[in-house]
Amino acid sequence: MNADNVAAFFTDDAVYHNIPMERIVGRDAIRATVKGWLDAMPSIDFRFKHVFVEGNVVLMERCDVVSTARGTAELPIMAVIELENGKIAAWREYFDLLQMQALNSTEHS
Repeated sequence: MNADNVAAFFTDDAVYHNIPMERIVGRDAIRATVKGWLDAMPSIDFRFKHVFVEGNVVLMERCDVVSTARGTAELPIMAVIELENGKIAAWREYFDLLQMQALNSTEHS
């Protein structure tokens, strides 16, 4: 739950893209975005279902379990990560935006 630790895994010019949303470009912008998310949620649990690696590409199916005012909520996610010299150069996540928005509205209800 530390944005600096998360950002250290990215290249300086990395691209993080939650596909239904705007791309985030650069380690500093990624750090700021992650910090905002972490500050807004008391906890998150990443439940990995499948992780496949081929060369410098990682495919990851997971479910993020987030604490809300009403308990926990789950958001299924599929991600593609591209590595360069051991760091993340690109990270794309695919999920249902309406489901995420419903999760967020539950948090603030």
